[in-house]
Amino acid sequence: MKGRANTSATLISQVSFVPETSCWEWTGYIETNGYGRVCIQGKRWRVHRWSYTHHCGPIPEGMVVCHKCDNPRCINPVHLFLGTHADNVMDTKNKGRNRNQWPIITTEKVEMMNELYSKGVSKVKIAAI
Repeated sequence: MKGRANTSATLISQVSFVPETSCWEWTGYIETNGYGRVCIQGKRWRVHRWSYTHHCGPIPEGMVVCHKCDNPRCINPVHLFLGTHADNVMDTKNKGRNRNQWPIITTEKVEMMNELYSKGVSKVKIAAI
């Protein structure tokens, strides 16, 4: 795995300080979901979770580390806070960045879909419309 580190000094060498946002952006290995990953003394960590633990203390069972700045690469402990998964989902929704949002289907759209289907249009084509 890219981004192996064993010391805080090595970790700091893989951080870019962004003055405009005060974010400490991880420049090491980034997962496809945008979060940094590192291996410290044989243990794999998401870097923001390591940063929280290192600077603030242990993460209680059932809690997640959330970002005030909405930057998954940020490891600035001032930008991190604890919450439940539900808190994190609500924070995401309140900030208007709900990635798993379903499209809104109105009554008119349902009627149009039913009409198309009754005329022999396939479900695949209706979904594309």
